[in-house]
Amino acid sequence: RDLGFDALYLQRPNGKHDGCCVAYRREKFEIVDDDNAVLKVDLNEIALSKQSKDDVERFTRDNVALAVRLRVRAMPTKEAVFATTHLFWDPAMADVKLAQARSVADTVLKVHSNAPLIVFGADLNSTLDSDVVAEFHQRSFVDSYAAVRDSSTCENKFVTNVTPGFTEAIDHLYLRGHGARVEHVLELPHATHPDVSGGLPNWLWPSDHLPLAADVRI
Repeated sequence: RDLGFDALYLQRPNGKHDGCCVAYRREKFEIVDDDNAVLKVDLNEIALSKQSKDDVERFTRDNVALAVRLRVRAMPTKEAVFATTHLFWDPAMADVKLAQARSVADTVLKVHSNAPLIVFGADLNSTLDSDVVAEFHQRSFVDSYAAVRDSSTCENKFVTNVTPGFTEAIDHLYLRGHGARVEHVLELPHATHPDVSGGLPNWLWPSDHLPLAADVRI
């Protein structure tokens, strides 16, 4: 708040200590006056449709999603939805991640079906060639880092997660809407850059994930 931001936070259930947060500049944005302006999604609800005890336990992963509809104070007709989620991590349970991706994407699109722009930043724990990423593409979400990813090479690979045993792009920043244009994205060190040599976190990057950011004109 001292830096001029307001924020909404959704903690994971069942005693988990982390969650999802959407922060915004209070002098620039305000929450739309609408009952559905703040959407909180408990992805454990997927388990309610399962019949067997094993499936209920398998799909109860305490992941959440958060979406907030904001308007530009200086231009009240300009609105956008900002959403985020952190999906389950285990690659051996790809069906769980896929179900979570479908649930959160469909819920956000249903509640905010008339939103002119949706900005969705997420740790999907899923690589570019995964079924999870394909679900977002099928729903007309556009990768704001597409040009950067497409221009990367084996020697200059675009990644967001760097550890000794795993180095990949598993975080994503999507846009969905007409008339939105990405003007600039935050440049990140590639997989072999000295800044990330030896893995993350380190003295320069305090997380094992690199941040994504974009300037978007609407």
